[in-house]
Amino acid sequence: YGAFDCDVAVDGEVHGTLNLERHSLLQVSVAGSAEGTFRAGHARIEGRVSGEIDCSNGAVDFTETARCQVKVLYSELSVARGADIEADLHRVTEAAHG
Repeated sequence: YGAFDCDVAVDGEVHGTLNLERHSLLQVSVAGSAEGTFRAGHARIEGRVSGEIDCSNGAVDFTETARCQVKVLYSELSVARGADIEADLHRVTEAAHG
């Protein structure tokens, strides 16, 4: 799919790779389903995601409707009660960025 310098909302199905700029938000809605590798400044996951989410410099928020099997790189993380998340979590600190 390439790189985007804007926020991206997924309301349908996405398969592949999405690269968003460091300040951009990836949002997967309750009706959305995403499979692949996703890089963004921040992510808000309400729907289904499988693959990898890389928000090394930002926050990843899983809402109560999230259904995910993912590897997650994050600086900040929140998981709401009710979320169904199977994840390999990796917190990235400022020191890791060099």
